Amino acid sequence: MTAAQTHPTFLTPHSSAANHGQVPPVDCLMKYVDQSADYHWFWRLSLPYRRLNHNGHAIWSWRPDAQHKRQIVVVARLLVEHTHGPFPPRTSFRNTCALSQCISPQHWSPVLQPPIYLLLSTPNGWQVVLQRTGKPIAKAVPVRVSLDGVAHLMYARPDPDRYIRTVCGADLTNGRAVIMATGSAVTCTKGC
Repeated sequence: MTAAQTHPTFLTPHSSAANHGQVPPVDCLMKYVDQSADYHWFWRLSLPYRRLNHNGHAIWSWRPDAQHKRQIVVVARLLVEHTHGPFPPRTSFRNTCALSQCISPQHWSPVLQPPIYLLLSTPNGWQVVLQRTGKPIAKAVPVRVSLDGVAHLMYARPDPDRYIRTVCGADLTNGRAVIMATGSAVTCTKGC
């Protein structure tokens, strides 16, 4: 096996058309799944529409009917979603058996991405919103912000604020603050 075939990998989402409810029925693709190995499931490769992508993941170019264009479906993701229920559209899945060609739903686990926040200036004041949706946060959350190269801690509230300050009292209303990743380390030495 090459290094590319044995390292843990992440599954990508299906093509955009598949995310709108048009995915192949699982029983339709199970005839192409080789379950003869004791532990792994593999994708039978015999047609151009059934192949492995550049990451070694099984994909299927599928068309629901003559009116639709072909779409690429990631087979392992489809099987995981069928077995364990629906996941949010951008959920990533990590391979737990370290064999990227394996499509067994038991060998893929979801990886939850921490939310990413943005600090926006609104007519009512500053507001923290979710980056993916653009919607304001629904409850108070701790957020790490970078101001002049220093990472501070701030408790963001759902209501717009005229003045936003960090725990140590640094003023964020000048527009220079950038919200950081949730797991970032706080480097403020003044009380955050």
